[in-house]
Amino acid sequence: KSELVKRVAVYAGITMITQPLTAGELNRPYVGETEKLLVDIMYRAHAVPFLICAMTIHEIDGLVTKRDNNAQQGKINGITVQATK
Repeated sequence: KSELVKRVAVYAGITMITQPLTAGELNRPYVGETEKLLVDIMYRAHAVPFLICAMTIHEIDGLVTKRDNNAQQGKINGITVQATK
C-alpha cells in the first residue's frame, strides 16, 4: 500500500516530506519526543511553502482510539492532538 501511495503522490506532484513512518516510530516513550518529531516534520513541510506535502504512516490504526462502545472515551492520544494543529 505504501508503494502505491508513493507512486500516486509522485504522479500527482505531491512532495513526500518523510520516509514512510510506522505507528511505533511516532509513539515515542519519553515525554516531548513525539511532539518534537511532529514539529520537525511540520518544519519540513513549511520549508516548501508552495508545494503540497504529505507523509505516510504504516499501521495508523495503532495510533488512534477505537470507535466501538468498549473504548475509553476519555483517552485522547497526544499524536491525534498534535496532528490537528
